[in-house]
Amino acid sequence: MPASDGFVDARQLEGAETRIPLELVFCEHCSLLQILETREPKDLFGAGYFYLSSCSDSWLEHSRTNVVDIISRFDLDANCLVIEIASNDGYLLQYFKQAGIPVLGIDPAPAPARHAVERGIETINEFFTHELARKLATPKKADIVVSNNVLAHVADIHDFINGVKEILSQDGHWIVEVPYVKNLVDGCAFDTVYHEHLCYFSVSALQHIMARHQLYLNDIISLPTHGGSLRVYISRQNDQSQAVSDLLRDEHQGNMCQLEYYRDFASRARALTAQIAALLEQLATQSQRIIAYGAAAKGTILLNCLGRVSHHIAFAVDRNSLKHGKWIPGVDIPILSLDEISRQSPDYILLLPWNLRDEILLQEQDYLRSGGKFIVPLPVPEIISVEDL
Repeated sequence: MPASDGFVDARQLEGAETRIPLELVFCEHCSLLQILETREPKDLFGAGYFYLSSCSDSWLEHSRTNVVDIISRFDLDANCLVIEIASNDGYLLQYFKQAGIPVLGIDPAPAPARHAVERGIETINEFFTHELARKLATPKKADIVVSNNVLAHVADIHDFINGVKEILSQDGHWIVEVPYVKNLVDGCAFDTVYHEHLCYFSVSALQHIMARHQLYLNDIISLPTHGGSLRVYISRQNDQSQAVSDLLRDEHQGNMCQLEYYRDFASRARALTAQIAALLEQLATQSQRIIAYGAAAKGTILLNCLGRVSHHIAFAVDRNSLKHGKWIPGVDIPILSLDEISRQSPDYILLLPWNLRDEILLQEQDYLRSGGKFIVPLPVPEIISVEDL
């Protein structure tokens, strides 16, 4: 596979594109599902990384309510400090700042970090490591460290955890959000397996990793985001809630710590890819014009899995203007603005960020009312028309 977020410009289209094997494996010792290849972080999250969290209205609302809950749960005030690792464009920290709570963001990608600074969020534009944590020398340790959808991206997870312990106060709390591997496997969400995602966590795997660092899972909340995620509350104190105990028991009873649970994932993914490809081929033979919505990393994987069938996609549209004029890697599909939907009136739109289906379908009601249709590829291929709103 090519780099999932490695969007290219016209000059790069003529050169040879780097492709790296993408192999998913399961460790029977620590129960961690993971990929074998580790790409250079700077190649994945450097100058070519254009993902902006604030482009999703539903994600902003998710983040706002999370902040409200954190402030209430831990009784935060202006004397506290919140640090977010992988703070992107300040999508979450802005709500702490609005509440008068001091914040610090850390993110390695220049474009999102620049957007955060522009909205007044102090941001360190570097990769978070234990060494950086030692250098921070903030006036006080963090009362709260937030890491949303970053733990899976980390090449050296033990160094990362040591860094968190370095900046976290003795009685502080580390709040982590990760996609839940159960939802990935049960829903056959194969398009979320890509080089940025090195690890796919169960509660059992998280407990194993944290225990090596004398950290404890205190509480867990199940979330609908990203096709199914977990919000995990971690600290130095062993104060395990019933929710954690229940999930650990369910995973054990469901054989999620055994290879058999994961064994047929690849064959199911291949079958699902064939279903989606057959649908697109059928529409193409009927002279239906198809475009894609959302130049997301998962979309790069899906389109590359489809192979030559992806050539039936005329172009992709995206809300993020930083991606306009770029091409989706591996399939050379141009990325244009959302205005092209009304300008060109395609017959079908393949919804690549299918996890945001409700938000996007509501945003594109005019397109649906004009007779257009959306194709939602996962978890089961589905065609959505105006009658389904």
